[in-house]
Amino acid sequence: MANIAEGFIRKSTKEFIQFLFIAMASAAEVQSHLYIALDQGYIEQKGFDAIYNQANKTAMIISGLIKYLRTKSTKQTNPTKSTRSTKSTRHQICYNRINAKEGGIYGNYKKRFIC
Repeated sequence: MANIAEGFIRKSTKEFIQFLFIAMASAAEVQSHLYIALDQGYIEQKGFDAIYNQANKTAMIISGLIKYLRTKSTKQTNPTKSTRSTKSTRHQICYNRINAKEGGIYGNYKKRFIC
């Protein structure tokens, strides 16, 4: 989450995407540490599965955001009245889809980072 916050404050979409890739790598790192914890007997299989799956979901959400930002940056135009309303509608749809998928566990953080 810290990498996402740090990237979000940057001035360009390109830099934000770079930090999102770092966040995805961090999710993979968590999964790697989980295997070690399981092998060493620090966690049980049930806990391993739950955390591993959450890290996987997180990486997928970040990947989707990267794809969205890349598409958005290639299609960027001067907003007109009609595109402004479409943009806010698209933001709300994107937020609702992810909020529903994840059970709303990310709360206000998602509003800041999505779309």
